[in-house]
Amino acid sequence: MSTLGQKPATQHVSTEKQTITGNGGTSYTLQQSVSQASDIEVFVNNTRQEPTVAYTASGTTLTMTGAVNSSDSFYVIFQGKAIQTAGLPVDAAITASTISASQTLAVTGNTTVGGTAAITGNTTVGGTLVNTGLITASAGVAIGGTGSDNTLDDYEEGTYTPTLGGTSSDPTVTYQYQVGKYRKVGLFVIAGLYVRIAGGNYSGGSGDAMIKGLPFALGNTGNLSYGYGGFGSSWLYYGGSFSTGRNQMKLQFQPGEAAARIWQYGGTDATNMTALALSQVDDGQLIISGVVTYLTDS
Repeated sequence: MSTLGQKPATQHVSTEKQTITGNGGTSYTLQQSVSQASDIEVFVNNTRQEPTVAYTASGTTLTMTGAVNSSDSFYVIFQGKAIQTAGLPVDAAITASTISASQTLAVTGNTTVGGTAAITGNTTVGGTLVNTGLITASAGVAIGGTGSDNTLDDYEEGTYTPTLGGTSSDPTVTYQYQVGKYRKVGLFVIAGLYVRIAGGNYSGGSGDAMIKGLPFALGNTGNLSYGYGGFGSSWLYYGGSFSTGRNQMKLQFQPGEAAARIWQYGGTDATNMTALALSQVDDGQLIISGVVTYLTDS
């Protein structure tokens, strides 16, 4: 579009300033080389000095006619250091050294952070936030709301070591396989396990048989009782003896325990369950493989 008068500037000029501390003398060093006195403006106590009369300059040497004391305000403006830019100075790239925000900073476009961004207050993002690095949220992540019911404050995954134990005392066991992996999301725990023991490969111990060593104890609050956990088996095998009227094995969970108890029941009556004694397990091979899912209070 055409304009009247002078065409608006597309180049803008900024100058460079050097503040000098007087040393009681007349000779000083400039931070950049100049060719003559008129290339710079020299101010003493905010009064501009006359070139070649009050001072001379050549290269990086500034020579004052009179002495300048440390208490004097003394600075130089480099006229030859004028810098032309294609846009206004505020259009230049913003770096960590040029921005300090103590109030709200609103960004309407995309923001890319190549390093670490430390934010101590709240941050609101109206669009899509893309992050290719690690996000650390030690206080949790609120999803779909800001209340405690909407806050995911724990995620964890790792390994654990399942063991054959007893309610009274634990036996000494030689394992063929003894593997456990888990994942915890909030209060929900998924734990895979594989325990395999050949018949006769343990000694000692007493009480009812159980698999100990779950990564977290089952919940023990409210009235959920036995609804805190369950077991999905991929391989259950028991070669030992059952009590009268029992011919199958299952895992049962007690609130507050970091364990799964081994129970036996009759195939036609799943409600007729009793604990499997540790002494019975020694009669044959034991294989327990599957996934435990349960709720914890921690």
